[in-house]
Amino acid sequence: MSKVPARSAVALIGATLALAVHAQPGHVFATQGRSPPGDVFSSQGNPYGGAHPSRRTGKQAIQDDSVYCQQDPQGNVIPKPYGRTRRNIPCGLPGSPGAPRAAVPAPAPAPPRPAPVARVAQPDSEACECPPSGEAAASVATDRAAPEPGRAGPVRRMEITDMASRDGKAGRRTDSGRCACKVVPVFNYYYFNGINTPLAGPPGARGNCRWDRAMIAANLLDLRGATRMPAPTQKGAGFRTPVRIAGSRDVFDLESCNPSGTQTGVSLANFCAPIRRQKPSLTDPGLLFWSFWCDVAMRTPDVLGHGIPGLQGAGNSPGDLIESFRQAQDPPGGSPLVGIGYSANTDEVRKVAAAMIRAFRDEQAQKDARRRTRQYFVVIAHSQGNFFAEGLAYRMKMTLDGGDEGRQIYQTRLAVLSLASPNDYPKLDEEFRRNRMRHLTRQDDVILALRDLAADFERGLGVEARKPWPSDARGDPPPLWAWPPGDLPAYLKATRAGTLMGLGPPPSPPCNLKNHGNVDEKARCDGALYVPLINAHLLDNYLTDPTLTTPGVPINPLAAQLLYRDARARAVAPTTAPVLGLVRKALRELKQGLIDGQ
Repeated sequence: MSKVPARSAVALIGATLALAVHAQPGHVFATQGRSPPGDVFSSQGNPYGGAHPSRRTGKQAIQDDSVYCQQDPQGNVIPKPYGRTRRNIPCGLPGSPGAPRAAVPAPAPAPPRPAPVARVAQPDSEACECPPSGEAAASVATDRAAPEPGRAGPVRRMEITDMASRDGKAGRRTDSGRCACKVVPVFNYYYFNGINTPLAGPPGARGNCRWDRAMIAANLLDLRGATRMPAPTQKGAGFRTPVRIAGSRDVFDLESCNPSGTQTGVSLANFCAPIRRQKPSLTDPGLLFWSFWCDVAMRTPDVLGHGIPGLQGAGNSPGDLIESFRQAQDPPGGSPLVGIGYSANTDEVRKVAAAMIRAFRDEQAQKDARRRTRQYFVVIAHSQGNFFAEGLAYRMKMTLDGGDEGRQIYQTRLAVLSLASPNDYPKLDEEFRRNRMRHLTRQDDVILALRDLAADFERGLGVEARKPWPSDARGDPPPLWAWPPGDLPAYLKATRAGTLMGLGPPPSPPCNLKNHGNVDEKARCDGALYVPLINAHLLDNYLTDPTLTTPGVPINPLAAQLLYRDARARAVAPTTAPVLGLVRKALRELKQGLIDGQ
C-alpha cells in the first residue's frame, strides 16, 4: 500500500473517533440523530447486547453479537476483551461493571493501532531530500539557427540544460545536521578536429568542425535533443551499445575547433590575424614562415583556402600541413617551436585548459553538501587533433598553468579518446596511456602510412618523428572496405598510399540519391567518402552506422580492380563495416574508469 492511502486511512479513523467524543452519552458512535437510551448499535433496544439479528455498523459491530465495542471502563479503546474479566464490556452503559459516571465525560480515546498494511513509516530523523541528479537532469544539445557573420551554415553550440524534477532519492544527515547527498558525476567533453577541417560549411555539408560536433553530440554522446547525423537512416546496431552512465550529467559546450586554412573569407583573416600581430624572430623559423605565408594568402586566398589546384593533394591547406609537420617532430631536449613544446602552448589548448581548471576550482569550492558534483574531462581527438590532445594532457601534467590543479586533473579526472591518430602520445606516462586512453584506427586508414614516412624522416634527417599507434590486427577496428588482406600492408606504404589516394571517384555527382539512401542525405555524395584509404580516415565513418560511405555508389574503376582483384568487376563501392559500436564501448569504458578511480 502506498503512503498516501495509509495516511488517509489513519485520518479517517481519527476523525471518526473525534466524532465519538462529542456524541451524546450512550451514543458513542452516533452521527445521525439520537437512538433510544441504551441502544448503541441495535435496532431492537437490547441494552446488554444479547443475541439478535441486528445489522450493526462501525468498527465495534464485527464477528460476534456480544461484541458491542472494545473499550475499557475509562473509555479507552482496546483491541481485545477487557483484561480484568476477559469478556466484552458494553460501551460505558449505566449498570455495567466499572462504567464511568454519566456526569464525567470520558477522556479522548487513544488512536487505534493501524493494521500492518496501513502502517505509516515513521520519518527518519537522519534522512533528507536531495536535489535532482542523474539522467533526470540530462544534457541537452541545442542549435542556434542564426549564422555567424561571414560564415556559412548554422552555428551549432551544445548546451547543458537541467530538465529534472525531484528524483526521489534521499540523502543522510551528517553529525553537523547537514544533508549529505550522492555526488553527481559531470562529464565535460572537448573535441579537437583534424587537418583541413574548416570551422563551418554550407547547410548539409560534411567535413567541417561544426558538422563533426553535431555528429559527436548525437551519435556518440547521446545528448538529449541532438538529432542523429545524418538522419534518418542512422539506426544501426552500434547505437545499441550503451554510452551513458546512470546518474551522471554530460556537458559539451566549449567550441575548441582547430583552425584550418581551408576556411575561406573572414575565417582566413581570423586565421592569420594573430600570426601577423607577432613580430617575426629568427629564433622562431615557424613564425617567419607563417608570416610570409599569410602575407601571400591574404592577397591570393584561394592558395591557402583551397590548396593548389591542378596538383595532387589539392584541397589541402599548406598551412595545415606545415603545422602538422611542426607538431610531428620530437627533437632531443624539446623545443618551443616544434613537437610537444608547440602543441601544449597553442591557443586552442590554452582555452580548454583554462576551462577545465575553472570547472575543477568551482567543484573544490562547493559548500552545499546537497548539490555536490565531481567534474571529469574527456577529450575526443581525431587525426591532427591528437597532437592538441597530447599537448593538453602534457600541459596538465606539467602544471604549465601554475598551481597544482592541472596535475590533479591529469592524475584523477582526465581521459582521452583517440581516433585515427598520427600520434601515439609518447610524452605521457605509460600508466595514463594504458588506463586513461582508448585508441581506434581502422586497418585501412591512410594515417597508418605515416609509419613509413616517419621512418624515412628519421633516416634522412636524424630527427625522431611521432608515429601512429602500433597495429593490432586482432584489436584494431576492421577496414572500411574489404581489401585483400595480403595486399593492404603494401597499399599503406607511403608511395602506394599516394597512388591510391589519387584514385578519386568519377566526376560529380558521384552517387545517385534516388537509388542510395534518403534523398535528404546529400552528404553521402561527398567525393572524399569514395577515395580509397582517405574514406577510412574520415570521422564520419567512425561515428555512423550505417557508414556515410554508401555501398553501390560509383567509384574509380582502377580502385575497383584493386578491391575486387578483377578487371571486369563493376566499379561501385563495396559493403562497409561500421565501427560505431566499438567507439561507443571505448568511451563508456573511459568514463566508468574515471568514476572507479582507475
